[in-house]
Amino acid sequence: MSKIAGKRLVYFPNIPFILYRGLNLPPNFAAFRVPLNVNKFDVRDYLLHVYNLKTLSVKTNIYQGSLYRNEYGQVRRQAATKRAIVEMEEPFIYPEVPKDLRQWRAGDSLPDGTSAKTLTRYPLYLEKPNMKVVNEELDKLQEASVSKSQQKISRLLRSIH
Repeated sequence: MSKIAGKRLVYFPNIPFILYRGLNLPPNFAAFRVPLNVNKFDVRDYLLHVYNLKTLSVKTNIYQGSLYRNEYGQVRRQAATKRAIVEMEEPFIYPEVPKDLRQWRAGDSLPDGTSAKTLTRYPLYLEKPNMKVVNEELDKLQEASVSKSQQKISRLLRSIH
């Protein structure tokens, strides 16, 4: 007998699931940070429908934020976090951390040869279009569409008479 993970369909997920290495888990386990309002069934449905990942079990824990004093001396608490530990059917092995990170620093080139600086920054100014040329091109397009519509009308009038 096969198990159905859930009936909720997830089309465009807007829930942030953050995979992290924080624990020494076996290869068939993964740890996620999830929002507080997500339950075990939602985790299972999300992983199944978005990533086609079949899970055997889901364990969730809520961790309270630590206390601190702000600049006015008031006692505050950081936001609580929720962790989900998922047991998967297939093992997942993290890729190794690269030894040399100079390639990914801003200004250096990425592994495919593109520059990280050009990908992260917009140009300071955009080239202003020549409005005279743009208006001339629009007039040409409008004249062409008007002439086509006039030809269609004249054909219709000829077919009527």
